[in-house]
Amino acid sequence: LGEQPTLVQDSELELLHAGKSASIIYDVIAKQNFGELKPTGNKIKVSEVLNKIKKFDVQYKNKVFPILNSTEDKFDLQLFNTYRHYLYPQYYPVAIPLHSDSRGNLFEVVKDYNETQVFLSTTLPGIVRGNHFHLEKIERFCVIQGQAKIQIRKLFSDEVQDFHVKGDQPCYIDIPTLHTHNIQNTGDTQLFTLFWSNEIFNPEKPDTFTEKV
Repeated sequence: LGEQPTLVQDSELELLHAGKSASIIYDVIAKQNFGELKPTGNKIKVSEVLNKIKKFDVQYKNKVFPILNSTEDKFDLQLFNTYRHYLYPQYYPVAIPLHSDSRGNLFEVVKDYNETQVFLSTTLPGIVRGNHFHLEKIERFCVIQGQAKIQIRKLFSDEVQDFHVKGDQPCYIDIPTLHTHNIQNTGDTQLFTLFWSNEIFNPEKPDTFTEKV
C-alpha cells in the first residue's frame, strides 16, 4: 500500500494465473493424459499490466468494481483478484458513507462499472419512502428484515397495487417504469430494505420524479 510502481523494461510477458495452472494440472492427472500438459498464458506487455492495475486501483478505491467479464479467459478477473490479494488485510474494513435523515439511514453497498448499484436502507416504523417514478431506471426492492407495504400506481391511473412483504418470507418486486411507488414500514421495528438498480445514481441526472402514489 502506498508504493508507486516503476516501469524498467516494457517487455512482453506470458502470464498464467496460478489457479488456472493448478486446474490444468488437476485435469491432466484426472484424465491420466500427460501429453495434454501444454499450458499457455496470456501474452501482454508489462506496460499493459501496469495500466490495468492502476485502473483497478483508482476504481476500486473509489468504491466501484471494474468491468471484469470482457474476455472468456477471465484474465482481467484473475489480475484483479491478484491485486485485491495484496490489499488484504491492511486495506480493510472500508468505511461506507452513511446518509441519515428523519426516515432512517441509507448506504450504498455495491457499485460497478457495468452501471449497477446495490444499496440498503433502514426505515423507522410508520415512515414512508419514495413517492416517485422513473422513466428508464430499473429498481428491485427486497425487504430483508421487518414488514412493509409497497404501493405502485401507473401514471394517469387511479388503481394502486399493494404488496405486503416480510423479511422472514424473502421475495422481491421489480418496479415498472412510469409507475410511481413507495414503501412504508408497517411493523413495530426498524425496516431493512435492499435495493438494486441497473445504474449508478447520478445526482445531475437522477431520473427520479416526485409523484404521490
